[in-house]
Amino acid sequence: MPPAQPRSGPGGRDYLYSTVTVQSFGTGPTAYTLVMPVGAAQRRLPVVYFLHGYGTLEATPYISWLEHLARKGTIVIYPAYQVLATTRVREYTPNAVQAIRDALVQLESGGGARPDVRRVAAIGHSLGGAVAANLAAIAGSSGIPVPKALMTINPSNQSSNGLVVMPMEDLSQVPAGTLQQSLYSDADSRVSNALARRIFVETTSIPLADKDYIIINSDRHGSTALNADHFAALAGRASRWSLFEPDALDFYGYWRLADALLASAFTNTMRDIALGGGSLAQRDMGIWSDGTPVRRLTVTDLPY
Repeated sequence: MPPAQPRSGPGGRDYLYSTVTVQSFGTGPTAYTLVMPVGAAQRRLPVVYFLHGYGTLEATPYISWLEHLARKGTIVIYPAYQVLATTRVREYTPNAVQAIRDALVQLESGGGARPDVRRVAAIGHSLGGAVAANLAAIAGSSGIPVPKALMTINPSNQSSNGLVVMPMEDLSQVPAGTLQQSLYSDADSRVSNALARRIFVETTSIPLADKDYIIINSDRHGSTALNADHFAALAGRASRWSLFEPDALDFYGYWRLADALLASAFTNTMRDIALGGGSLAQRDMGIWSDGTPVRRLTVTDLPY
């Protein structure tokens, strides 16, 4: 069997809060969902802009990860940014900006946790990875808090036939001081690694010491295979999204790396895991039940 969620540490189940709230606000492409811990009223907590893949306007397909982030003590803003085919691609990033602005106003006026705008991160998957990178580039000029951490996962800004392309911002404008992870999955047959590489290379203001290009590797050693395909970062619940129930790729890969990236950006801890440059601590993916190590992450500064 693959390893279960670790008891503690990044990706682990040592949660600060036991329950969360999930609330949606607004309508159309500037709607958003807030996922927040219960019991954190009036506390200033870090914020994650979480940008979904194409069409997943509701948070359900990612809900286990979003709840994990919230239970660790983070406010998650989940912008809709599109209404499928009725929203033009050039509007995706501006819609996300507006949703984030509205969400921050709502958070300040509500009775729950309050946003700490000095501790902000952006995480994006697939099309959302492209939007997250755009937000990191234009946040300062768009009137939203600038992310101190950026994680993009299997990003793409094109339709499957390549005919529709979402504009990318000037990625050199992602400011120095941002900590970055550019992730790609080895079994992704849906999108190429072209944009993952581009985001890593074109964020020229970020020194190599502050970013890593990371490949999540599949492992079929055990009877329950760990398949790092395009959808591996989705983490729903077994009752409704059984294909995307969280597994070791989440616990030791996406969740662990994100937790460590946030800790590194906000408290200057866990850098050996977040940006270890290929250290064993960073690449470790746990152990199969027979004692065999799960296939480790590949980490490089030369994603060619």
